[in-house]
Amino acid sequence: MKTTLRIAIIAFAILIIAAAATAYWMLQTPTPTPQQTANAKAQSVNAAPLADAEIPIPKPETRSPEPDASNSEPEPTPTPKPTPRPEPTHVPAPPPKTCRALDPSLVPPEFAGFLDWDSRKQAQAVTERMKNPDLDPATLSFFKAAIHDPELGLLVRNNMANALLNQERKDTQLYREFIDMCRDPEQSERWRAYCIQFLAGTRPYTDDKGAVDRTLFGLARGDDPLASQAQMMLATLEQRGQLRLDGEFATLQAAVLSNETATTGDRIAALSLLGQRKAAECRDIIRQYATKPCPERRVAIAALGQIADPEDKAIIQAVLDDPEAGFLVKKAAETAIKNFK
Repeated sequence: MKTTLRIAIIAFAILIIAAAATAYWMLQTPTPTPQQTANAKAQSVNAAPLADAEIPIPKPETRSPEPDASNSEPEPTPTPKPTPRPEPTHVPAPPPKTCRALDPSLVPPEFAGFLDWDSRKQAQAVTERMKNPDLDPATLSFFKAAIHDPELGLLVRNNMANALLNQERKDTQLYREFIDMCRDPEQSERWRAYCIQFLAGTRPYTDDKGAVDRTLFGLARGDDPLASQAQMMLATLEQRGQLRLDGEFATLQAAVLSNETATTGDRIAALSLLGQRKAAECRDIIRQYATKPCPERRVAIAALGQIADPEDKAIIQAVLDDPEAGFLVKKAAETAIKNFK
């Protein structure tokens, strides 16, 4: 009973609060004037009705009727067009080589696949035959042609050339191969230097010693970078008693020493040759290098010692007394002073 009474009291209180809130809201909202009421009615009359406004109607999609799968054959799948390939860029062919490349038909059966071997295997195969003094004709022809091929390694070609020179039955025409390569600008400078040495090695048994001498002298006189190499081989042949050089040869070395563009190596070679040949006529220019600090001084002092002219003893002694002279220079002077009496 008490509970029911409490509920009734709460409900009555809620109603009183709601009524009070409504009355308060009505008091806060302003009442429209007659003019405002008339304007609102006019606006409602002039406004277009909603039914008359243009409403965009979407058009239905146009679709082709689907074919009946039971009465029609399926359309073939279209073949995709191949993607066009770009036009190949034209690469000009390299110019032909003037030197002779190795003809594969000259490779004997025992060297089958030689051109496809790596350089180590090629060198091993050639080196095994280098000291054989009686190689078969096919191998000799192969080596004779292969030494012209600049694509082969220097070691391979060097050992082939040595094998040709070491044969018991000497090839009197072998010098022609080395002359050709000495004059071939397509060959490397290092290989041409080797060929000058091999050419000098063929001279004792060649059938045309004059051709060998003319080639070596021609290289020694010219502006070829291998002139010093040719001069050294001529001096070596003279030491072996195979030819005799005249005074013109010493003039070649003097010209090298006077040439400001000559390399240090060329000047050292020239001084060495003048000393070996005891070219007393060139002592003046040798003294210039023996009395000044330079890379060639040691060789110039040795050359004066080989010539051993009494007038040059004072120069050698001055080097021994010079505290600024280098170790190797003093060693050369110590050796040279022994040749003076």
